Amino acid sequence: MKLKAQVIIDADPASVWQIFNRSDVIARNVGTVTEARAPDLVMGLWDGENGSAVVVNHFETINERQTRWVAYWNFTLKGVRKLTAVFGAGRMERDLQDRMERFKLRVETDLQQHSGSHDVT
Repeated sequence: MKLKAQVIIDADPASVWQIFNRSDVIARNVGTVTEARAPDLVMGLWDGENGSAVVVNHFETINERQTRWVAYWNFTLKGVRKLTAVFGAGRMERDLQDRMERFKLRVETDLQQHSGSHDVT
């Protein structure tokens, strides 16, 4: 089963790349990295209880303050999950989109906190 999701992050590509490459983010969104090309591509093999996936994360520069993250997941499901894939595809796609939205929030919040700490009012 193939899934694709995308999100626009209000942050420069270098900051997105730096935060994405933290071990907790990589583990959740890539698994085992098989190839990385800074600052626009991270591919890997993700293994889970109900299946595995080939994962491609592509980062596109929109402008100096925005980055588009597009994720492609090609799942191979196991056991009963394989039989119920048709019914679960929508949920899996929503889960992927939610995961990406949480990362977007993390990046934007992190950058806001760091830039806000230098403001003098």
